[in-house]
Amino acid sequence: MSNNYALEQQSSYESGSGNSDYPVRVYKHKRTEFRVVVCQVPGPICHLAMCIPTVCLDHKGKPHTLEHMVFCGSEKYPYRGYIDAVSSHNLGQPLNASTYDDMTVFKYVGLSQEGAANVLPVVLDHIMHPLIQDSQFATEVYHVDQDGRQQGVVLSEMSDFAYREHAVRSLNMRQLIFPPTSTYAWECGGLPQSIESLSIDEVIDYHKEFYSYNNLTLILIGAYDECPAAIFSVLDGLDDEISAAPPPLSRPMPPMLPKWSKGRKDFLFASEKSQTGSMTFAWEGPPAEDIETRVALEMLIDYLKTDQGSPLRKRFTHRPVPIAGGIEFGLLNYIPTAIVLSFTEVPFVAYISHAAAAAATPVKRRVGAPAMTYPSPADTCGPLDLSKLHDDVNGLFASNYYRKQLVSMLTYFAEHWLSEHWQHFCSYLSKRTACISAKFADVAMSQKDQQGILYKLSRDAVIHRLSPGSASAAQPTFGSHGHLFSLRRELGQRDCAFWKALVQKWFLNERMLHIATIPDPKMGIQIEAERNLAQRSYMENINPAELKAMQTRLEKALESTKVNIPHDLLAALPPTPDIALVQMPQFTGYNFNHSTDSLLVESPFGMGRVLVVPGEVESKFQISFPLAGLSSELWPYLPLFVKLVTTQVGLVIPHTVADTVLQDSCIMSIKPSGMLLLYLNSEQVDGAMSEALTEHKAFIGDLYGHDSSG
Repeated sequence: MSNNYALEQQSSYESGSGNSDYPVRVYKHKRTEFRVVVCQVPGPICHLAMCIPTVCLDHKGKPHTLEHMVFCGSEKYPYRGYIDAVSSHNLGQPLNASTYDDMTVFKYVGLSQEGAANVLPVVLDHIMHPLIQDSQFATEVYHVDQDGRQQGVVLSEMSDFAYREHAVRSLNMRQLIFPPTSTYAWECGGLPQSIESLSIDEVIDYHKEFYSYNNLTLILIGAYDECPAAIFSVLDGLDDEISAAPPPLSRPMPPMLPKWSKGRKDFLFASEKSQTGSMTFAWEGPPAEDIETRVALEMLIDYLKTDQGSPLRKRFTHRPVPIAGGIEFGLLNYIPTAIVLSFTEVPFVAYISHAAAAAATPVKRRVGAPAMTYPSPADTCGPLDLSKLHDDVNGLFASNYYRKQLVSMLTYFAEHWLSEHWQHFCSYLSKRTACISAKFADVAMSQKDQQGILYKLSRDAVIHRLSPGSASAAQPTFGSHGHLFSLRRELGQRDCAFWKALVQKWFLNERMLHIATIPDPKMGIQIEAERNLAQRSYMENINPAELKAMQTRLEKALESTKVNIPHDLLAALPPTPDIALVQMPQFTGYNFNHSTDSLLVESPFGMGRVLVVPGEVESKFQISFPLAGLSSELWPYLPLFVKLVTTQVGLVIPHTVADTVLQDSCIMSIKPSGMLLLYLNSEQVDGAMSEALTEHKAFIGDLYGHDSSG
């Protein structure tokens, strides 16, 4: 144990599988606010992540820009690509990074803690001492080329992103509920027109303000020792720099705006072909520190959004004439949190003709089932009578139509639905908790999944810096979601009154924002015309000397993008960690000849391979077929084949196989006399698959193959 650090707190994450919990230990630097969080998770993977709270008060995209600049080299290692070379040399993936609304996270994934320790000093030098120079700024952020076109990686990314429907509705929603003094009211990635005015000096100043060891949290997740000596040895070598870090950031986010718009706000997004938009509703959520209420709301939202028989789906999507194609519903991790519901694929164009066609088409139903009429009040779960078609079409896009539909559904849900469907609701919560806990081992180490440990620990670090409720706390609380599954099970035992009160408090009593995002086929044309006009104006006003200087600058900038690492520097790298010491999971594999089965049509794939990874709770297997010998005439049919593998279709299989598959199943099999083969219809196949597997999927390519678990 290093003399410069002290164990500050201990907690754990439930594994979800019934095995031992994943211990979490937090080590604090004795003279600063720099912390090292170690979460031990069994397996071969070692995650190394650095989380920095980053906020912004404009649309220039300084957090996003700085993230890109980190990869261009550092003061000690001024070579583009060196950081990736070091990562690969140490059995790891290239360094990755993500910019969020209130934090930036740099992530390395490797196969040993020795390799992570070798990568750490290089990564920290890139983060703390990046080369922020004109040449890198020009290529990574913004420049105008010799033809007057605006270029740059960041600009190109955001030019494509900023006008998408999701981006338009997210930014406008946030600007209507958060004040200008909140980071959430701004686009952290930057908007094109603002990126153009960003200067290199602003990026340097932003780095000085936020990129400090006092603001940084080092997170280690995976096959690490309780107190990884190699990691702390690296940090001890940087102790003078760590101890000299400027004071830590403390910038509590302001509360949401006191007044929200009462009427619907409409916003346009660029779309040449789409005839659908979205309706979005938002409510203020609980404080970031209120874990119990947040988890309860997440469980409730999950039911309303996911369950096929939920009143939300019956009212909007699961009806003869849907008034929405999809539902996006979640509790977003702002400070404070926000509950956001979006109905997507709302038919802003040609809805009436669609409704008339659906009304004229007879609804297919099972033999003996009662005739289905156009949605009755019971079907739509609310007091509003939708039994007449014209009542549903007329005024569909009135400013308060969707609001009334939603409020009536939520009211009916709280006052009637929960009581009448209580057993089903409780059963759903129980099954979902079991499913999420069983799959936690798969997402625990995920870099992107918000249910993963890395994301949760990063949020704990940010909440300590930015949440008013944690501003006075002496230390952050890491592992706030450590007992998620126990909490979900406890909440699942609450009575009906608890859930009714939850709906009433957070949805019916809270103020509600309503916005619509509407497709505009002319917007994209207008944006492109403005770009062309700006390009022409630029070329008309630039003189030959300026053009020559610009070309020289671009040539130098492009030269700087080349990977040119000195051989002696690569030769000086420490030895690659011994792969034999990596904790690989147990697995077995065997080949089979798929083309020699006399009972089936000859397979075009020939040899195949099965890989099995056993587990105490859930095992996995992968079936792969080589494509090298596949006839070129069959390649166009591969997407269809992959679709068939994952779709409920009938199968023709040998009797012996069918007997094995269905011997423990309640599904009746069809066995025509005198046949060596057996046909199973789609319902039988689906039933057998659901009993044997928890998930199955198929891909074309080398990375995934057919991966199933059960």
